Amino acid sequence: MSNYTYAAMIILITGAAGVLIGIFEAISRSKKAWGFGSLHAPFPVKDVHTYNQAVGRLWMITGLAIAADGMILYLFPSRKMGIVAVVLAVVIYSIGTGWYVTSIESRFRKK
Repeated sequence: MSNYTYAAMIILITGAAGVLIGIFEAISRSKKAWGFGSLHAPFPVKDVHTYNQAVGRLWMITGLAIAADGMILYLFPSRKMGIVAVVLAVVIYSIGTGWYVTSIESRFRKK
């Protein structure tokens, strides 16, 4: 196996972990608001259950995007094409994640 195959497997496992975290947060009945990348929400939340579902969805989408990066790396074994495809995917993912995080914050922040 090449180094790209090992890297793709590690990235796929990381993406699967993100999806599992998202599923856990989405079905959680916790009274505590979860955050994206932290243990708690960085702001007071109006509806904790719906907020946790939205953050869980964000984790699942993030996990799928990371797994897609691993698949891109596996499917394009040539260095230049694979790296360019992964960089473009990460840029698109970052823009989408930023937009979704700001939309979650604007919908659920207590006024």
